[in-house]
Amino acid sequence: MNSPKTRCTNFAGSWDDICPHCGLTQLTHRRVLGEFDGEITSPIVGALAFGLSLVKLGFEFVKFFGNPDKWIPGHKERAEKQRRNDHYVYHCERNPEGFARLVAENFKREEA
Repeated sequence: MNSPKTRCTNFAGSWDDICPHCGLTQLTHRRVLGEFDGEITSPIVGALAFGLSLVKLGFEFVKFFGNPDKWIPGHKERAEKQRRNDHYVYHCERNPEGFARLVAENFKREEA
C-alpha cells in the first residue's frame, strides 16, 4: 500500500517497506530535521533578499526613466544653482581677503 508523499520528500511508498538497496526499513533512511523538517527558512535571509530585490528594482527604475533631469521638474536648475553656490563658497574659503573686498565694494555700490 502506497502512502501519499510526505512533506519535504519525494518518497511515496510506505515507511515500513524494506529498502531494496540495504535490506532495512525505509524509516531508517528518513531524516527528521526538527520543526521545519528539511525546509531552509530564515527571516534574516528573507529580509536581506527582499532588500536586495528593492535595490535592484531601484536601479532598474533609474535605468528605465534615465537621468533625473528628465523626470524631476526643476532638478536641472536646482543642481546647477547648487553647483554654482558650491563653486563660489570654495573660492571664498580659499581667498577670504578678496571676498571681504568684494563684499565691501558691493555695499558701497548699493549705498550710492
